[in-house]
Amino acid sequence: PPVLPGVEDVLLRWPSLFPELGAAIGSSMTINIEALVLSSLLALPLAYASRIPALAPIGRGLSQLRFLSPASFYIVLVFALQGGHAVKLWMLVLGMTFYLVTAMTNVVMNIPEESFDEARVMRMSPWQAMYYVVVRGTLADALEAIRDNAAIGWSMLMMVEGIVRSEGGVGVMLLNLQDRRMDYAAGY
Repeated sequence: PPVLPGVEDVLLRWPSLFPELGAAIGSSMTINIEALVLSSLLALPLAYASRIPALAPIGRGLSQLRFLSPASFYIVLVFALQGGHAVKLWMLVLGMTFYLVTAMTNVVMNIPEESFDEARVMRMSPWQAMYYVVVRGTLADALEAIRDNAAIGWSMLMMVEGIVRSEGGVGVMLLNLQDRRMDYAAGY
C-alpha cells in the first residue's frame, strides 16, 4: 500500500534515526526508572502498613484511585511543581503508585494467619513478626509487582510524554510520527 514505506526508503533512512531514537529511548528510560524507584518507595510501606487495622483504609483508598488517570492530576501538578520534568515524573509516580499499592495490598492481605502464629511461637515481637512475615516473606511478590509496575510505566509513558513534550522521549517521537500524515519513511 502507498501508506507504508518501501524497503529501500526504510534502509536509506535507518542510520539517520539512531541519534534521535537513542536520545528518546534514554530520556524515556530515565524518567521511567526514576518513577519506578519513587513509586516503590511510596507504595511498599503503605501496602505493608495495610496489615495494621488503623492504616488499612489508606491502602484501600489509594488502590481505588487506580481507576483515575494520572492526567486528572495534571492541573494540580502544574501549579504545585516547577518545570515539565517534575510534572511528568509525578504523573508517572502517581499512576504507578496506585497500581503497586493495589497489587501489594492484595499480597499482604492474603498472608495466611499461620505465618503469624509461627512468628509468635518463635517469640517474636509484633514488629519483628511484621518484618519477617510481611516484608521479608513477600519479597519475591514485591519484586514481581515492581516488575509489572515497570511495564505499566512504559504503557503510561506515551500519555505522559504527550502531555509534557518538553524533554522529548519515545512518546513524543511516536506522537510526532502520528501527526505527520503517516509518513513513516520520513522518521522523526
